[in-house]
Amino acid sequence: MFKYGSPIPNSSSCSSVGSELKNCHCGQPGKIFMSWSLRNPGRRFLTCYKLEGCKFFERYDNDFTGRTKDVVVHLNNMRIVLEEKLSLVEERLAMEVEKKLAVEARNKKLGRTVKFFSYVMVVLVGVLMMTHSHK
Repeated sequence: MFKYGSPIPNSSSCSSVGSELKNCHCGQPGKIFMSWSLRNPGRRFLTCYKLEGCKFFERYDNDFTGRTKDVVVHLNNMRIVLEEKLSLVEERLAMEVEKKLAVEARNKKLGRTVKFFSYVMVVLVGVLMMTHSHK
């Protein structure tokens, strides 16, 4: 799940950027990310290549206008809804797995109990038959 930005694969080879990206304050080529914030969904930006880098930040492309912005906002909203639904499905699946494991454990214990009482019954029947045959 991407809250703020996700890296764009092979960002340094994007044809629209040219052969080199602008260097960050650390002196390394910046890395292109795509924003998934509600304010700037789908917009690309350059930032430091390090995870906790020099705080370099620069917009990579212009703001979307008109229909393009509407489509990007709609798709981003759908992504958010689908991620929430997926999260709910994963939670339900985890609960069902827990229930299944509990039932299996209960069935295993019940099976041992039935086996134990079967042995007890066999012993009791044997004892009764032996006492009955001696009379």
